[in-house]
Amino acid sequence: MSRLCVFQVLGAIRGYEKVIYELKDRREEARLSGKALCNFLASPDECKLYILAPESLVTTVASTSKEAHDLLSNWEELSMTIGNHVKELASGIPMEVRILPSIGLYSGNNWRVRFDGSGQGEVELAILIHMLEATGYGGNCCSRVVFDISTGLNIYASMAVKALRSLVTADKLGRLDDILFGDISGIEAAIAYATPVQRGYRGPYTLNIEELDARIFFTYPLTVSDIHNVKPDNIIRGLNKEEKKKVGKCYSELFSKIRDFLRLGLKLHNTIKYNVPLALYQIRSEGLVERCAHYPLNLVEKLARFIEDSWKLGIVPKARSVDFNGSELKVKYSGVERRLTLYTVQALFETAALMRLRERLLAGASMDIGISIDKIRSDFTSIYENNSYLSQDLMLNKRLLERDLREVERAAAKLNEGECKTLKELLESNSNHEGSSKQGGSRGSNEEMKRVSDPKRNFFAHSGLSKELVETCRENANTLIRYRKEKLREVEDWLEKPV
Repeated sequence: MSRLCVFQVLGAIRGYEKVIYELKDRREEARLSGKALCNFLASPDECKLYILAPESLVTTVASTSKEAHDLLSNWEELSMTIGNHVKELASGIPMEVRILPSIGLYSGNNWRVRFDGSGQGEVELAILIHMLEATGYGGNCCSRVVFDISTGLNIYASMAVKALRSLVTADKLGRLDDILFGDISGIEAAIAYATPVQRGYRGPYTLNIEELDARIFFTYPLTVSDIHNVKPDNIIRGLNKEEKKKVGKCYSELFSKIRDFLRLGLKLHNTIKYNVPLALYQIRSEGLVERCAHYPLNLVEKLARFIEDSWKLGIVPKARSVDFNGSELKVKYSGVERRLTLYTVQALFETAALMRLRERLLAGASMDIGISIDKIRSDFTSIYENNSYLSQDLMLNKRLLERDLREVERAAAKLNEGECKTLKELLESNSNHEGSSKQGGSRGSNEEMKRVSDPKRNFFAHSGLSKELVETCRENANTLIRYRKEKLREVEDWLEKPV
């Protein structure tokens, strides 16, 4: 495990002179500022340098257009070739070369290469995927990530900042279960840059480090319609009808699983957002919740592989092509849908966190009879009063939940030990004995309910504790509640589409 992961875009293959870099009161001699950062911030065995090489650098490592064609058609070979040329830049520390898409026209030895169709979105996603791989897809392989933007074209510096912020956002969403209980620690991220190096002057050159953070809000990254559109031919743009059919056939199972877990994540999210705590314990989603909570992060890795495969010839047909056009090589991308891809990654991270949260709340509990009201109150008071800034979005839920839990407790007060009744039976029984109970009054008279009946509205208006859906039991002097089994599908449908 590398405590520190440093990323740097390579601007050239040759020409990096040994200079002196300075950080605070320390100095290091290095050809690459990224190596100096590793030495400044960690011991050599605790840092790994990831050199991100734009594929346009093929013009400096390939002697002929034929060799360039072969390298551009095989990113692994291109990565190894560039790595052999630059390994001395990071001697003494672990180093790995990763390839980035390029933009524009570049000249080789009596030949040119033009990159067409790739844009800022492809560059940002490529950088993000490399960082996700390095950090272990939420596996905490790096506790700190520093992106050095001292080298490389401006487009890569700006996309690096965006990608790093997206990584921090995904990391926070992936730790939402901890954040909701007040633990806001997570991956540390920073941008580094050195003052420009002047040929012939050894320095010192000052290195600057600026911490980078991102704020999350309690909103699921994808809507229901977005989730429906998470399909391979919507991720890869520009495929014709036949290509869409072929890609869809190859990857339909993967994307079906992704959509299933995204829908689960949306429902789990909405149990908290819309204050329906009982559903968080009881939701089933056709057994998906029984899967390992890390499974959605495995899907992130497979999605990343799918996108990378689209940039490697032969795996995703014609998503990227390399062709000769006289003395010019043309590399054409179909492109990747940035927004849908990015938000799918972030939503899968949040889904994993919410699955862990459910496991945490259910530890030692059983849904055979139900969950005690005292446990719901305790668990969700902790969640709604969490010490993070998210509590601002959730504090009202605590007050509304307490109101509805007390109403259920009053209705269940006359239950005998071991007895179970629906909440509707309890309310009607209390109403017959008392004329009108407090709970019945707060929820409206029977006549009013007959005139205006909107089950979905009532469900969300009363913390998911609708009298038609909930069963109440008395066991060991505790009041336990659960949804009626035949109503669970309806509850999940409402959580998936609350409006």
